[in-house]
Amino acid sequence: MKLCNIDIHNILKNLSGKRPIFHSEADFQHALAWELHKTCNNADIRLEKRFNIDYLGDIYVDILFKEKESIAIELKYTTKELHTTINNESFSLKNHDAYDIRRYDFLLDIYRLEALKNTKRINKGFAIFLANATAYWNKPTKPNTNDKDFRIHENRTIQANKKLTWAKGTGSGTSKRRTMLLIFRNSYAFHWKGYSKVGNCEFRYLLVRV
Repeated sequence: MKLCNIDIHNILKNLSGKRPIFHSEADFQHALAWELHKTCNNADIRLEKRFNIDYLGDIYVDILFKEKESIAIELKYTTKELHTTINNESFSLKNHDAYDIRRYDFLLDIYRLEALKNTKRINKGFAIFLANATAYWNKPTKPNTNDKDFRIHENRTIQANKKLTWAKGTGSGTSKRRTMLLIFRNSYAFHWKGYSKVGNCEFRYLLVRV
């Protein structure tokens, strides 16, 4: 049996030609899982696979891919409002606000993937953030915001062993259930890539390998 060589960038490129837009994060999750299955139909693929780590509790991985290696994939799909029709299918995307919370949640995905790898539950992990809001990949113009530590714009690098936390004065409504101090064992450089164009709207993705 020939083993597969999974290239996530290439898989996303192939997927974008068929699905340039998704209805929801769950829609993206299922479409990507199916594309992985077609690329490597001998692999075992599970959705919402549960792991437990003492200091983190239960972790539900969006996609777990198992063949010669165990690969965990975490996804984020966040959008600004868009209404369009593609191949006679209507899409009505909501405007997802709270960019600060969504940035934190993405970094938390990376943190959890690190924990899974460090405890030898997986061999490698990928965190993917797909969006059509330029605020994620453009460098913020305000230097000091409550989520300054959690920015994920183009060319940002998260340094290993640096404490990332909410700025002083952050409201409890923002940090509620997101109080964990994030300290990464590795450094991560963020580079966004084009995913698709839907009319005048561009989708880009950020892929981080753990």
